[in-house]
Amino acid sequence: MGKKGHIPVRMCAGCRRRRPKEELIRLVLKDGGKLVIDGERTRPGRGAYICAERECFQLAIKKKGFVRAFRGKFRRVLPEEVSRVFQEERECQK
Repeated sequence: MGKKGHIPVRMCAGCRRRRPKEELIRLVLKDGGKLVIDGERTRPGRGAYICAERECFQLAIKKKGFVRAFRGKFRRVLPEEVSRVFQEERECQK
């Protein structure tokens, strides 16, 4: 159990800014390397955190932020995958 008043901080894989964990989107790799949003933050395994901005997602791909976060297990993501992930996030926020 954490300290009272402690706010966990994570780094965005794209812009590399540190923010409270609750402000970032957690992504995990499912079997087969499919990138999915972990909205409840309960999926097992390594996760990557990213701001809810498309630019940060593109930066994470360009600057290999996901490769670093997933320790090399991340494969290249197609543009359609980026759109799908952000569409899922928008639907979760409704």
